[in-house]
Amino acid sequence: MRGWLIGLFWGALIARCGGAPKVLPESPGVRVLTSQFSGLFFTAADLQYTSSSLYWMDFQQGTVKETLSGESGDPWVLPTPTGVLMVNRTAQSHNAFFVERKGGTVTPQKAIYPQNVQSAVYLENQDLLLSDGVSATWKQLHGKTLELRHTHLIPLALGGGAVGQASDLLRVRIKGVSHVMGLVHGIDNGWQPNGAQTLVIFEEGPASQLVKKQVISLPMTSPHFLRPDETGVWILGLCTKWMLPRNCKAGAGRYDFHTATWGSEAVVPDGVMSEGEIVGGEDPREAFAFVSAIPEGKRLIRLRIETEGRVEPMEEIHRSTSSIGSDLLLLDSTSHTLYVGDWANNQGQLLLWNTTSHRMVGRVKVEKRPYNGALVR
Repeated sequence: MRGWLIGLFWGALIARCGGAPKVLPESPGVRVLTSQFSGLFFTAADLQYTSSSLYWMDFQQGTVKETLSGESGDPWVLPTPTGVLMVNRTAQSHNAFFVERKGGTVTPQKAIYPQNVQSAVYLENQDLLLSDGVSATWKQLHGKTLELRHTHLIPLALGGGAVGQASDLLRVRIKGVSHVMGLVHGIDNGWQPNGAQTLVIFEEGPASQLVKKQVISLPMTSPHFLRPDETGVWILGLCTKWMLPRNCKAGAGRYDFHTATWGSEAVVPDGVMSEGEIVGGEDPREAFAFVSAIPEGKRLIRLRIETEGRVEPMEEIHRSTSSIGSDLLLLDSTSHTLYVGDWANNQGQLLLWNTTSHRMVGRVKVEKRPYNGALVR
């Protein structure tokens, strides 16, 4: 047992300290010459969530390289000005480190305070704000040292043993002032939604101090931000097949930045059940979502919030026979490319779907299942 641990340690150390990254021989990658980004860092995990790798896809050269291996089975990445911040999430600890785009250099790992990072944004002073997925808190860290600066408690109307899970974060400028918007999912002791789904809005003051401005109870389950426009942002929530019907309410609504009000609610048709990630489209009224397929597997579809107050499925983009967990789903609006993770025929693959031509334009094969990613300039 001890020998196995020593071997694992040295294997990880070699991978981070100069072991030559692997160029995937079966995947020359896909050149994305129209993107304003230089490439994509993405993670890929095994089916048992025991380990993962970090890959770099260079858009200009059309190459895919494995930058790191032997990472945790539940990784997460955030774009930084020069690369990504990678967070290894495990049941015992969470640590983070920076990976530079040029040369793939890696800084030493450092333990961080959030127990389950779900989302993050950079503030005006370059502090990093992380949402904690096992509590209703945000952690404000120094952007370079990752030292904890402040813990922000998120007010919620919870009861009956319920807890809040901080999830999506969004930073916007409203009337010349920066605001941070966050979503918090309320769950009960049985890990079911308890109705306390909350939108919180903080104003960013001098030295990036956050001051609470609004707390709004949302009428939907598992809400997600879509793409904001100049006047507001739509929020979409879908039920999942694991939720009890009495605990689930799908729907959409819009927060208006200028009037600071919630409204324009829309209804989701029955049978549209979330099976993983949801991301906003290029149109602020549209979203891409993995949903359940019958009799098995899942589908990736495009949804649109219509002016008549309903959410309509517009087209099916991809159908997968795998229903294993969440897969990578990331939109690059500068090149009109949607990146889609999938597992098929015992092979991981990253699919590229063009939002203009509405067709698949590329595929990259990897050993594991693409999990999440970050576009880097």
